[in-house]
Amino acid sequence: MPNGTKHLHVVSPLVDIYEAAGELVVCVDLPGVPKDQVRVEFEDSCLRITSEKPASHRSGGMCCLLEREYGHCAREFELPDKVSPEQATAELVDGVLMIRIPMIS
Repeated sequence: MPNGTKHLHVVSPLVDIYEAAGELVVCVDLPGVPKDQVRVEFEDSCLRITSEKPASHRSGGMCCLLEREYGHCAREFELPDKVSPEQATAELVDGVLMIRIPMIS
């Protein structure tokens, strides 16, 4: 990597999407991500989820192993025509973001 070039690591969180009780449900694993760092956007027929997970390095001492991911998270999904994104709700509980998007009959 050339001098002065920063490497941007984008984390791709795990997602489940399913239909239940007249709605499309999107569940996204976001452990350790503060609520104010999560953004859910709908544009045309696209759902975009972005967030920022702060690094939690311990100061002092040498690091022996770092496996937990941190940084910018992003996922994007094409939505079916039969949903109503303007009536969607989202809530982040215990590190899981749950987005509920009503289906159009």
